Amino acid sequence: MNILIAQNEVRNVAERWREQYGPGWGNLRNGDSKAIYEGLKNLPPDATPADVAAVIGNSSWLEWQCVECRENVDAAVDLGGDDEGCFICFRCLEAAWKLIQAKQMEKV
Repeated sequence: MNILIAQNEVRNVAERWREQYGPGWGNLRNGDSKAIYEGLKNLPPDATPADVAAVIGNSSWLEWQCVECRENVDAAVDLGGDDEGCFICFRCLEAAWKLIQAKQMEKV
């Protein structure tokens, strides 16, 4: 289980990109994968998720789709799951917690 917050993941995105696309660098729909890596690597320390999206050409590397509400969010808990991850947004996690608490109260 891991908490993912887009702003906190900005500093890891270049390394994650390199792990996925290097060393077999090539052309992607949104540009050359090595050039994108260099752009990510050269982002300043105070870069934002919007800066990352500008380099990559989309925001997919710093957002996650909640398995419950299916919304793309910039903060989630990764519950592990398969290789793709199993993400739940904080709003749905809170709703799940309230449901658990209500069920526990029924037992009393």
